[in-house]
Amino acid sequence: TRFDLARSSSSPAGKGLASSRTFSFQVEENAGELVVFVGSRNDRVADWRMLFELVAPGGEVLDDASPYVESERGFVVVRVPDSRAGTWSLRFMPGAGGVQRSEVLAWSRNEHADLMVDAGPRLAKAGESVHLSARPAWGTDLEGDLSLQADVRAPDGAESSLPLSRDSITGAWGADLVPAGGRGFYEVRFALRVGDAKPLLGEPVFPGAPRALTRVVPFERFATASFEVVDGAFAPCRGGDCDGDGIMDREEELCPGGPDADGDGIPNRLDADSDNDEILDSEEANLDLDHDGVPDFCRPEKTPASMDGILEADEAASATACSTDAQAGRDRLAVSLSGLRRILQVVRVKPGIAPAVRTELVQDLQQAVESKKQALVAGGALPDFCLKYRSHIEQALAIERRVRVRVDPLLAAP
Repeated sequence: TRFDLARSSSSPAGKGLASSRTFSFQVEENAGELVVFVGSRNDRVADWRMLFELVAPGGEVLDDASPYVESERGFVVVRVPDSRAGTWSLRFMPGAGGVQRSEVLAWSRNEHADLMVDAGPRLAKAGESVHLSARPAWGTDLEGDLSLQADVRAPDGAESSLPLSRDSITGAWGADLVPAGGRGFYEVRFALRVGDAKPLLGEPVFPGAPRALTRVVPFERFATASFEVVDGAFAPCRGGDCDGDGIMDREEELCPGGPDADGDGIPNRLDADSDNDEILDSEEANLDLDHDGVPDFCRPEKTPASMDGILEADEAASATACSTDAQAGRDRLAVSLSGLRRILQVVRVKPGIAPAVRTELVQDLQQAVESKKQALVAGGALPDFCLKYRSHIEQALAIERRVRVRVDPLLAAP
């Protein structure tokens, strides 16, 4: 299941979004390990952090500090051995600023229960039929008390039910769909509920009435199949901000570079990064940090000629972190973060840099960018978190001072 959360629904990017989301699901009898996977859908994985609480049927709570949790950049995996049967709940809250776009998948390991789904072709042309299929099983195909539903989510967010029919011979469920929502990504979510079902018995090979050799335990399964329509018209938009970046479509179409500023085939009104500078439009908003008269989301800002201004801004922000001038320093820090990102992009693509040097510099600059982003998040709660705010700035400064002697010559070179 996909979901979007934001700490503040009053910010342009987080408008209308909830600050938490709770899911519940059933774990059947005799299930083994319970696995919960939470992953990022943010354009930049480094911007994503999600807090969660997983509550067992008996009330036990697992969170980020649990020994069952494995966290990596961009995803979290929870593995609960010998999970208890019953209703589990899972609550999410944003762990960082901005919109936290996520998806969650939970399942219990059971060698019998399964729901296999598919969509074909995965890359479809406009007007082409896509076949959706699903096959519930308990070791083998099932019959009796079971229900299977499918819901389609189109690129514009519209949802509709998809009637399924069952093949009496193969036991598979399916439907043919001609996408009507335009170009883009489609998701089909299947929901299976099995009650007093039994294995589908084939033709008997021995005398007497056929009988099942296993008992089917009631269970639930959810699965998602997806496909993309790769041509044709883009999906229609229902509002004035199609990509939800806080910038109205009419403003995005006025970029000097036209309605597709970076020429990638995706209109600005649907493009999360209209100028392809690796900074989301939702972050750049209507700023003009380089004062060239063009909004930053329309055209990449000018790359600083050296790291001098970045270091000065960061040093000022650190010095005023716990003072009444902290907000002014935080504003300068935001500008220096934008400049550092431009420098990072230059280092990534500039010819003539030895591969080992490029790799080391990119890693250092990415770490500095991450520290400054964390500083800006902490800076949103000043003066309460001024020490943490300053700590993140100092981490970035230490890296910037170290790499300056190698980065500045690259910026000055033609």
